[in-house]
Amino acid sequence: MTLIISVVSRWGIWQLSDHRLTAGGNVVSDVSMKTVRLEAEDGRALIAYSGIGKVENLEISDWVRRVLRGQRRTIDQHVHLLWEKANKSLAPICRRERISHWFSIAAYVGTEPRIYIVRYVVGFGFKIEMTPIPLPKHCLIDLAESSGRVSITRKDINDIHAIIRTRRFKPTVGKDVAAMLGRLCRKANSVELSGVSPNSIVSYLAKPSEAFVTYYQNWPEGMEKPMTSDVAGGFDVKELIQAVFPYMSEITLANLTALEEGREPSAEVNRDKMNKLLKGADFEPRDDLKE
Repeated sequence: MTLIISVVSRWGIWQLSDHRLTAGGNVVSDVSMKTVRLEAEDGRALIAYSGIGKVENLEISDWVRRVLRGQRRTIDQHVHLLWEKANKSLAPICRRERISHWFSIAAYVGTEPRIYIVRYVVGFGFKIEMTPIPLPKHCLIDLAESSGRVSITRKDINDIHAIIRTRRFKPTVGKDVAAMLGRLCRKANSVELSGVSPNSIVSYLAKPSEAFVTYYQNWPEGMEKPMTSDVAGGFDVKELIQAVFPYMSEITLANLTALEEGREPSAEVNRDKMNKLLKGADFEPRDDLKE
């Protein structure tokens, strides 16, 4: 139950994901992160998925970053590793529960935009599909198999194509396409008993050499925003942040309090404590489905 749309062109790549998790038709969460941002040896990629959202307490985005961390690889190598591990860990669930699962991967390989699809096929397992090279049109769109897909019309797809075509003549930041994709997510949410959240994230990469940009679409004020899942050069960025952020927040808060009280900030990072926190973090690759 979700909506995933990937758009690749020579003028940028975008990927929309909603954040709803459901179980038995009931909404469990509207803040589930379904996107992983990947920096590889030969490019960058955005990975999102529909189908299995969570196994016990482990979200699939966390499973993906655990699988892909620990070693520098090319985009193709990461995709094949994801395919291999999905067949090992996720295919048995798909068979048992009779559900589909679809990874949509929007990437720049070098300067070449591509879409990879790693999807579960009944009676076969996971298979890999890839867009033609070079890109046959000004852009390609992957609409992952999901409950939200039925809400997206041919006109919606044509509108995305139209706005991408104008970017050749009027370069902009990624907000224009992101806003359009956000509106499509709200549209999918408006359907009765929708499995799609009204709020979404659109991840954007303007060029292979530039940083990822995240656009939060239709997030109510005060609503929790989930942490992005990033793997950069085989390094698990989210694991690092989770390990040291609470401690670094204590240091920052202590210094801010000192400033407010007119005192000289004196809190410093204890190297031994920092090393202990890092040693306690798990940076090894894992393909199990335990939290």
